[in-house]
Amino acid sequence: MKSIRLTDGTLLEPQVNFLTIKLLQEAGISKLDKALNKMPNNPNIQMKYFSKIAYALIRSSGRKVDEEEAMMLLPFKEIDTVVDVLYEFAETAEKFKKKPTMNTKKKKK
Repeated sequence: MKSIRLTDGTLLEPQVNFLTIKLLQEAGISKLDKALNKMPNNPNIQMKYFSKIAYALIRSSGRKVDEEEAMMLLPFKEIDTVVDVLYEFAETAEKFKKKPTMNTKKKKK
């Protein structure tokens, strides 16, 4: 994954892990995603969406921050990098969804 230079000068290596998924689910990111698809030019939805993603990326990479701190740490000029990271995350999540789970393996027997 690409690295993101935070405003405090540290280099963040975004980690896509189960905490990332949990944080995004708890934030209601799928609901925000649907709203953003319906109204892509709505700045309020864009900011909510971005703040949830910024928090999830920074927090799941090991930094203890709240949502506001995450937004302050992520510079606006890094938005393209964040988008690239999200696409990589989506690909990883899609691969994970396709893998059979323990329950589906038991049912086949």
